[in-house]
Amino acid sequence: MKNLNEQYKAKILIVDENEKSQGIVKGILQDMDIDIIEVKSTSKRFSRLLSDDFALILLEVNMPDKENFQVLKTIKGHPESKLIPVILISDNYREACIRFGITTGAIDTIIRPIVPEILRGKIRYFVDTCVRQKELEYAVYFKSKFLSAMSHDIRTPLNALMGMGEVLKDDNLSLEERKRFLDILIRGGQNLLELVNDILELSKLEAGEVSINKEA
Repeated sequence: MKNLNEQYKAKILIVDENEKSQGIVKGILQDMDIDIIEVKSTSKRFSRLLSDDFALILLEVNMPDKENFQVLKTIKGHPESKLIPVILISDNYREACIRFGITTGAIDTIIRPIVPEILRGKIRYFVDTCVRQKELEYAVYFKSKFLSAMSHDIRTPLNALMGMGEVLKDDNLSLEERKRFLDILIRGGQNLLELVNDILELSKLEAGEVSINKEA
């Protein structure tokens, strides 16, 4: 799991057999803060890339021939890439083929000539969604780690307190010993209470009920 201090940078995959059209799309997206990977579907590298973590796949297709959607079927049939959004890019507009692309698993189609603002807007939506999802995954992961550590920190003093309680049941303890053990018991209870309060404050902070005062 990546460290939260390392900023997540979304990646998109451009699948196109034409290097010139790949370059055009990449040029439109070059000012966006994303990693762009280009590949031809006929290369051996293509199948390996489907196991990577992409926010979006841009797929060039030739609309008149439905056989050209085989690459889309491959993407949607792969266990690692089947949930990645796919936008089709084509030079031709045919409603039946666009409908076939959508039913095969694509979420949208862009017809050339590409309007840069439209393409960037669509990609920004999916990139932002992916980034928010990653932030949520990181938060859930580290919260789980935190709670696991807290459960250990709580069990340790709690076991000690219970053990001290058993010692105090000894009728042979002198008054001085009993007082000393009671002081230890009270201090342990206070420390445990502080730990529980810290956890409650963290819960309130996550819920937005507490703000952090950054002033010293």
